[in-house]
Amino acid sequence: MLDSFRRRFDRLRDHPVGRRQPIQALLRFMKAEIINTWLGYPFLVNHEFGVVLIVERGHHGTRGHYFFGVLEFEDELFAIDFLRPDELFIDIGANLGMFSVMVAATTGARVVAVEPSPSSSRVFKRHIALNDLTDRIKLIEACAGDSTGGAFIMDTIESTNFVVLQDADLQPGMTKTPMIRIDDVVDGKSPCLMKMDVEGFEMQALMGATQLLDSENLEAITVEIADMSSRYGVSPDDTHKFITGFGFTAVTYNPLTRVLTPAESWKRSNKLGVSNTIYVRNLERARQRLSTAPRRHLHTLPI
Repeated sequence: MLDSFRRRFDRLRDHPVGRRQPIQALLRFMKAEIINTWLGYPFLVNHEFGVVLIVERGHHGTRGHYFFGVLEFEDELFAIDFLRPDELFIDIGANLGMFSVMVAATTGARVVAVEPSPSSSRVFKRHIALNDLTDRIKLIEACAGDSTGGAFIMDTIESTNFVVLQDADLQPGMTKTPMIRIDDVVDGKSPCLMKMDVEGFEMQALMGATQLLDSENLEAITVEIADMSSRYGVSPDDTHKFITGFGFTAVTYNPLTRVLTPAESWKRSNKLGVSNTIYVRNLERARQRLSTAPRRHLHTLPI
């Protein structure tokens, strides 16, 4: 238990908001530990961006948003600064849905989210209803791949959940889920931004989205690229080359300065262990979008 607490404290300290507001972040962390862990109750929080959060034990995504305002500092704020009202955002591997909920509530964008875990989807639906976003967020309970059919996934809220294709690889607690192609989901629509975090299954999901990747309407993508893809026989470099082959450029984004910088590769050095890479189709057009986004605050931190 002590090691677990220490790891969570380290993450608190290393997050960009935690580094700049250590006392406030620590107080929020301690409140959640007392109410969620010691007393065993969830509680509601009104976020600065107009979202109501259910902060609950074991719900990493919602607790992180309570501690820091946003959990994935660079990627989430890139999406919030990039999107405009009524544009379409595609969230593949939505987990508890906090990324989608924050984007929809903050920017007024429409969202199509894909999440295969029944347990994660139930939490996601609660936040959609609580924030009156049923007309703005469409949740598809499936996994994204390069074909239609079925796969298996653990029925859990863990963000490290991954797709299993072979019966021989099944583990206790896994449940069957439909597999869909992203191109079929967005047929006739024009997504502006796509986020993908599917624990190593990114290449297969991208191969089911080649029409979308080839569309000039898709301005940017955020993709988790990591060694986890080796479980499916794919290297991170393979995924990176596949994406750049459609005309995208890897970049880094500083939400505090609104600076977008070309990156040499998909690799990022980050104490938080984040392995997401942002890609844009047109660097100058992306910079213009980001520079004109509304200014906001995260727990009094101007962004």
